[in-house]
Amino acid sequence: MPLVSAAKAIRLRGSTPYNRGVSHEPLSEEQREVRDLIRDLSRERIAPRAAEIDKSSEFPWDVVGLFREHDVFALMFDEEYGGAGASALMTLVAIEEV
Repeated sequence: MPLVSAAKAIRLRGSTPYNRGVSHEPLSEEQREVRDLIRDLSRERIAPRAAEIDKSSEFPWDVVGLFREHDVFALMFDEEYGGAGASALMTLVAIEEV
């Protein structure tokens, strides 16, 4: 089967081994707010320095501080441990934005 036809078939079918069981529900308002915060931080504070960070090969500790300041690391931990108790989906959305 030609590649174009296979890709078309996957789009028409809507399911691949990689997205079976994945919710296609839109993000909640709260999830969108978190996504937008992380997106804005990444675009405004990290992206302008990305080439510099890559070139220096130094760990960007200031980015860690930025994420701490905005509780980004808390997303993936349960509330009983001081985290936000976010879902795996929300954690992945946050990672994707960075």
